[in-house]
Amino acid sequence: MKKIFLRAAALTLVLVMAAALFAACGQDDGKLILGRWTATAEGGKYAAEDFEEYGEYLDGLDLSDITLKLYMEFKEDGTYSAEIDEESAKAAVDAMFERMKPAFADMMKKEMAESMEMDPEEMTDETFNSLLAMAGLGSMDDIFDSMKADMDPEAIFGDSSSGGKYMLKNGKLYMSDSLDEAADEDADCVSCKLTPATLTLDAAENEEVPEGLEDMLPITFTKLGE
Repeated sequence: MKKIFLRAAALTLVLVMAAALFAACGQDDGKLILGRWTATAEGGKYAAEDFEEYGEYLDGLDLSDITLKLYMEFKEDGTYSAEIDEESAKAAVDAMFERMKPAFADMMKKEMAESMEMDPEEMTDETFNSLLAMAGLGSMDDIFDSMKADMDPEAIFGDSSSGGKYMLKNGKLYMSDSLDEAADEDADCVSCKLTPATLTLDAAENEEVPEGLEDMLPITFTKLGE
């Protein structure tokens, strides 16, 4: 009797799972994509271009665990909105700056030494701080505070919000960057894989990627509760 019950329970579970799978597969992608989605992106990767000029100083600096929280929403009227969570953007900038401070200090010491025709190796912290004071620049902490104040999240990560129109067709998500511009097959696009709970975007072969998404693909969003 126990074996019969276990087999019946297992069969019931299989049938329930199969029914759920077929129900999901039968849903139109145009309906599945509707609603609000969230994802986590690598902030360091997203901001890499902004720090290329400091390459020799930042080589080997790992920023991969510094993240941004993103949101996207797709509506029945064919419009979408995208935004970067402002708090996560500010936290990402603060974290990146703290890790970059030693590299910035080395860069400034080297430039100071070269301007004074000194060997950079001879530029000690004490000498450097004395020269800063003589130049009326304050301490290194003062300079870092000023640099940090100038590191605007939007300047690094771009506008915190954007939107436009979208179209789903043949596994691709076409997106315009304006509410006045239709999203058709001439628009920039990404490949799109949908389930009831996830939305995975990646570069589509031979297609231009929408601006702002280049540095974060592939990325998977999860559906937020209604």
